[in-house]
Amino acid sequence: MSRKRRNRDRRQPGTGGPSARQASSADATRRRREWWLLAGAALASLLGLLVYANTLNAEFTLDDVPIVAENEFLRDLDNTPAFFTTNYWGDSPKFQDKSLYRPLTILTYALNYAAHGYNPFGYHFINILLHGAASAMVVMLFAVLFGQTPVAIFAGVIFAVHPIHTEAVAGIVGRAEIMAALGTMACCASYARGVMAPTQLGSAVWLTLSVFAYAFACFSKEIGFIAPALILLWELTAWNQRSLLRFQPRALAAFVVFIAIAAMYLYLRGHAIKTISKNVGFVGISDIDRIWTGLRVCLEYVGLLLAPITLSADYWVTNVPIARGITEPGVLGALGALALLVGAMVWSWRRVPLLAWSIGAFLIALFPVSNLPFAIGVMKAERILYTASIGFVGAMAAALSLLWSRTSLRPVAMVAVFTAALLYAGRTWTRNKDWQDNRVLSEATLRTSPESVIFNTIIATEFRKDGNNEGARRHLEIALAGQPDNTTSLFNRGNIELDEKRFEEAVGYYRRALAVEPKYLSALNNLGRALAELKRFDEAAEVLEKSRGLRPDSPASYVNLLSIYIQTKNMGRALPLAEEALRRFPDVAAVHWNAGSVLAMVGRKEEAKTILRRAKMLDGGSTKRDIRTSLD
Repeated sequence: MSRKRRNRDRRQPGTGGPSARQASSADATRRRREWWLLAGAALASLLGLLVYANTLNAEFTLDDVPIVAENEFLRDLDNTPAFFTTNYWGDSPKFQDKSLYRPLTILTYALNYAAHGYNPFGYHFINILLHGAASAMVVMLFAVLFGQTPVAIFAGVIFAVHPIHTEAVAGIVGRAEIMAALGTMACCASYARGVMAPTQLGSAVWLTLSVFAYAFACFSKEIGFIAPALILLWELTAWNQRSLLRFQPRALAAFVVFIAIAAMYLYLRGHAIKTISKNVGFVGISDIDRIWTGLRVCLEYVGLLLAPITLSADYWVTNVPIARGITEPGVLGALGALALLVGAMVWSWRRVPLLAWSIGAFLIALFPVSNLPFAIGVMKAERILYTASIGFVGAMAAALSLLWSRTSLRPVAMVAVFTAALLYAGRTWTRNKDWQDNRVLSEATLRTSPESVIFNTIIATEFRKDGNNEGARRHLEIALAGQPDNTTSLFNRGNIELDEKRFEEAVGYYRRALAVEPKYLSALNNLGRALAELKRFDEAAEVLEKSRGLRPDSPASYVNLLSIYIQTKNMGRALPLAEEALRRFPDVAAVHWNAGSVLAMVGRKEEAKTILRRAKMLDGGSTKRDIRTSLD
């Protein structure tokens, strides 16, 4: 065969010539890249699951109690449409805070309840699964946006084990943060896949997923609102992939739907929110001082992300002093750090687009929760960094990519990732132990924030449960010194006085709580109890009637009112109230004890015997009874 013929054969497709070998090599490279990407996502997910495994047996802590364990609104899946038109608690008079609108999150709690009731294990299990999924999504996000598989894996691994996420993952109510971040990342990654898809069908499918992911993010928590801004930032940094900026119809259509979803979300949220939450630390503080303080806290957040050594479940106002001017060192440091970040963005815009995007994403995600544009419900909190940390780990990975780009320095990059992951994972594992229950968490938090009103009040409740009223009183005095009008602290202080039969003092604390929160049902009921003990029956009855009117589904006011009418022998009021209470609360022992006593007093002896037998059965056979009750 001549040399010309042999060369012609090499150029023919399928004959094993250079073109075929090149195509085969490209396919093999692509398959290896896909395999590494899937393996990296699986690794990040697995690490996210393992490092939080020791939270599975934790109890409900902090806001988990009112939002999940005591929330009757989520006990019925038939309320699902209402989740989207009202706040976390619906119209329940038990909770005065109507400032939270996260319908998809509350729906997941309702599904948890339908599956296993109030067993905390299932709620923690779902949180861990969601964090594992979010960790995998970090890998996918950076691989799709910037095509650097090793760097994407670095980012996912660091994200999975970072201790700053403990509050969001270990605290059940932190689920909103995880879901919003998951939706945000899915929105961005799906959009990128959609605008880069080679076929119209593929593009349509991915962009449809993107808009659904955006709705998922927004209706999980407000921070999901930022996803389109992150997409626009990607188009600006990944200059060779621009679609919206080139006015391509498919990109424009996606953004039109984003705007429609955002408008619908804002409309529904605006109608659902009934109160505005503002942290006590910013009450009476000027906007400019709030901004200086917010800037300094942002610098502190960067420090926590880099070295999460001292973590706290509550940064009380004493831990976040108000900054009074631009010349304060913390404010100047924050402005300097911001200048450095912006400078790094400008430098890396074309050189390292991943770094530019990551810095920008961090700043975009941090801004709404920084107290800079407006005051939010916290002065400083770790859980709100969950979404912002995506940009942080991306920036870390981008820095490592500079090492990875040089073959000789790749072992250094691997050692750096392994070391950081090991240190972060160890800190996360130990931090998780603080979130086992409210007592352990309180003890841990008071070591870092000893003047925390929230945790002094919580630990006081735990001491009171143990019969240590002196210890409880000591912590409540600290709480009330920090916030004299804190209604929960005042209420608990009144409960101690009620326990110890200092009824005048109890009345004083309950009235102070009610002066701040007139519809504080537990305080109303216990005030009625204390007044009755002082034989001020008319005042007690007036207070308890108000409590009953505010919450007719609570047996406490009925029980205490019946106690008053029995003591004053006011059968004209007692009898109809007893009959109503029996209809409303067929399974409450205290109601049956008091109602049985009323029926006996009016001469309905046989009915009384039946009711009292029922009371004894509901009490587990006990014949010891207290015809009064209180709400703690």
